[in-house]
Amino acid sequence: MKQIGKIIRVLFPSNNYGWMLLLFFLLLLPNFVVTFRSSDLAGDTMKQIAYLFFSCLILFVPALLFNAKTYFALSSIFLLFSPIEIGHVLLNKMPISIGLMSAILNTNNQEAFELIYSLKGYVILFLLILILYYWILFTKIENKPILSGQGKILVFTLFALFNIALWLMMWKMSDYTDGAIYRLRAANSNFSMKYKKVYPCDLIAATAEAIGMEREIGEMQEQLKDFSFEAEPEDTIPGKEIYVLVIGESSRYGNYALNGYNRPTTP
Repeated sequence: MKQIGKIIRVLFPSNNYGWMLLLFFLLLLPNFVVTFRSSDLAGDTMKQIAYLFFSCLILFVPALLFNAKTYFALSSIFLLFSPIEIGHVLLNKMPISIGLMSAILNTNNQEAFELIYSLKGYVILFLLILILYYWILFTKIENKPILSGQGKILVFTLFALFNIALWLMMWKMSDYTDGAIYRLRAANSNFSMKYKKVYPCDLIAATAEAIGMEREIGEMQEQLKDFSFEAEPEDTIPGKEIYVLVIGESSRYGNYALNGYNRPTTP
């Protein structure tokens, strides 16, 4: 135990690392929920460990740049939005999706209030967690570097090695029958998808994509506002006429091989 304490004191120069570890734990709450409730990780201990380790590394990386109080103040933004991730995982067994963020962007105040009121018990618990977080932040955390020089080197090295190993794994899993360029594209796409399944990266990615989709829908509606099929009745045909509008089958962007899917599904 003395050796472990010595190592911690070397990596964390500040003497309030116990409070910082508690704040790290609170920031990781949505990641813990994903670990034990997501269908992608269910029953696979190695995947669960890898996900938590990856989550910790992602959480630690900004600590290389900011002092403790600044870092935890900025990170509290993701704590504020963590109920979105937690709720989506508990209800759908998967991290935040573009569809959820699009629904949030298009909801109204009454719907939001009704949802919050129906979950008032959880809301009160979340508010208590926020109060605890900010109380620790403003009363117990000094604005000193979180990591020592050795700690920064260790975190950066682990982060780099983990990313290299993850990319090589995606390269190995990618289909290479269509050539190296396709395999490289597939590996890069699958690699980025791993980030999009880890909070808060999934929140940022899904929000950005939902905003982009809303912008495209707005542009499309603007283009279609004066659209007309220009269908006119035939005077030579007696009785009613039937007009048929054919809509192609929809499919997910991520399930085409062209976009990185690991099966040859592109028509």
